Amino acid sequence: HNPPDDNGLKIYDRHGGQLVAPHDDELLACLDEAQHDTGHGEVREMPLSVGDGWCAHAASLCDVRGVRVHYTPLHGTGRIHDVLRQAGATCTLDTPQSKPDGAFSSIPGGCANPEVAGVLAPAAERAGNAVLVMGTDPDADRIGCLVRHDSRWVPLTGQEIAVLVVHTALLGWQRPERPLVVCTAVTSSLVSRVARAAGAEVVDDLLVGFKYIAEVIRRLERVDVAFCAGVEESHGVLTSAAVRDKDAAHGAMWLAAATRAATERGETVMDTLSALYQVHGYVRNASVRARTEHAHAGATQGVLDRLRAAVPTLLGSRAVVGMRDRANAVHGPFLSPSDRAARNVVELVLEGGQLDDGATVTLRPSGTEPMLKAYVEVAGRCALDRGQRDQVDQELAGLTASVAALIGA
Repeated sequence: HNPPDDNGLKIYDRHGGQLVAPHDDELLACLDEAQHDTGHGEVREMPLSVGDGWCAHAASLCDVRGVRVHYTPLHGTGRIHDVLRQAGATCTLDTPQSKPDGAFSSIPGGCANPEVAGVLAPAAERAGNAVLVMGTDPDADRIGCLVRHDSRWVPLTGQEIAVLVVHTALLGWQRPERPLVVCTAVTSSLVSRVARAAGAEVVDDLLVGFKYIAEVIRRLERVDVAFCAGVEESHGVLTSAAVRDKDAAHGAMWLAAATRAATERGETVMDTLSALYQVHGYVRNASVRARTEHAHAGATQGVLDRLRAAVPTLLGSRAVVGMRDRANAVHGPFLSPSDRAARNVVELVLEGGQLDDGATVTLRPSGTEPMLKAYVEVAGRCALDRGQRDQVDQELAGLTASVAALIGA
């Protein structure tokens, strides 16, 4: 999902998840020792049967028969069309964006990230009678989605995708074990509310990164609990412990299943979301990013250092009533330098308003780019009417603007 001039790799352990601390730093030390030894490596090609097995497993997750989807792999490796077709959905492939192209030349801004507004717009123009437009980033682990609602295309945020997937997966839960739902600390709290109301066990305080979700799956392999879903705000979804990283095919399947269920009621998934807000609270989320030049990447750290040294008493019109510093030793010893970097997270807790039970602002440096990220949430109450929801949205917008000013975005 990064710009075309970025490069990198992912490394997984024997359990199928990406490396977590301290094993990532241990591997780096091994690489440093072996960098001049080029004669003892081994590369084995993965047989096509592995991909076919993955496709069949994803297609078995839920019922998507009859749902009409238009899909773009954004010039990447995605096979979501194969999965959906095998599962019984009608899925057209966006031909212009189905060809490999590392420059992402047909994508607005040249960045194949389905999180970014407008990336799926070209595919939507070619969607025909589809009710969903889906897109995946080039390594096909992030899912983006547009929903046809009131005769127009409405983009789903990563938070909305997370809520819909968890809600739909729990509705279809048939195993005797208690379902387990896992998410990061910056995933909408609406996910936890929906999951707990459905009787799920919830882990919702993880650091940002899907590898931490995979680690929870590995550690909580118990006879009385079975993994149901792992979600994060950045369009990552996983709904089977047979896979240990976010997988866009899982998100695509459950979004299609949610659409099928809504269609049977004469609705869309936007109506499903509205009903969840009514019952569980109108929880609204936004994010802000402040990018710095590589030469001045320390500027992102400076913002967090200032917050730690002097916690603001006000943010916008709201009083700051608490701060949680994940880098504090009270949260446990650091396992490695990479663990210390990942825990460089500050959360500000803000007082409630007339229509909400409070707000939070979480700030962290990006792990891959010279950027400071801020995640904003306003926890609106249940049973709000349209006008009251608009007021909560205005509160979110005002608080987000204040956060942007705070971090220099």
